[in-house]
Amino acid sequence: MHPYLIRTTHYVVSVYSICAVAALLLSGFLVCLRLKHEHRDFYSFIAILAVVYIGVFGGAYIAYLLFSYGIQNVIRDIREGTWAFFRNGGLVFYGGLIGGIGMAFVGAKIARVRLGDYVNAIVPVIPLAHGIGRIGCTFAGCCYGYDYEGPLHIFSVQRDQIAGIHGGAHIGTFPVQPLEAALNFVMAFVLWRVSKRMRPGSWTILFYYLIAYGVERFLLEFLRGDAIRGAFAGLSTSQWISLALIAFGIVMLLRERRRNRFSAA
Repeated sequence: MHPYLIRTTHYVVSVYSICAVAALLLSGFLVCLRLKHEHRDFYSFIAILAVVYIGVFGGAYIAYLLFSYGIQNVIRDIREGTWAFFRNGGLVFYGGLIGGIGMAFVGAKIARVRLGDYVNAIVPVIPLAHGIGRIGCTFAGCCYGYDYEGPLHIFSVQRDQIAGIHGGAHIGTFPVQPLEAALNFVMAFVLWRVSKRMRPGSWTILFYYLIAYGVERFLLEFLRGDAIRGAFAGLSTSQWISLALIAFGIVMLLRERRRNRFSAA
């Protein structure tokens, strides 16, 4: 076996699914553990979490259909009565992030608690869960990097299939999925340390995350080699979303700083 080959087999869907489920369960467990350690109510968070999971998977799948599978293909499948898009699985992180945040507000309203009271505990586990998910992407061969034969290159089944390569031959790709996983793990640790110094009820840690990950994702997109993510004006869909999140995070940080300055005056 090639030293840098990550072999994908018929178990690949199971590995991808296991990583996705493990990421969500571990992140939820860690938040509950922190809330319990801080002697705070974590039962309400469990209720919120159940709703968040719906938003994460639903948002990630809808984003996949819109940006990767294509809305025109969805409409075609419906018209033809095949409903084939149900058999074309895929998850887009930004869809899951937006869906999860949106449903978190719904869950907090159902539980009758303030969502801001849980932000400092929740945000650091988002990049942790995402990093585990990217490990699943590595084994699935999706989200692969550009063609690359240098040190630590890996192989992608999807890239080989697109190139029509068979018989044990492979095209090397840049290990962008493991790189993103590593960066997310570092980000999770930094955010966890920073969140310890945040006042309860503050949303600052979320804005830090949106800016940091937005910059990370914008740059990593230049290392991607898959061409199913949509593009406009030379940038991918994810890069445009990243720019929007960076701008939003900066605006909200400035707004929060101004509010704190006026309240202290």
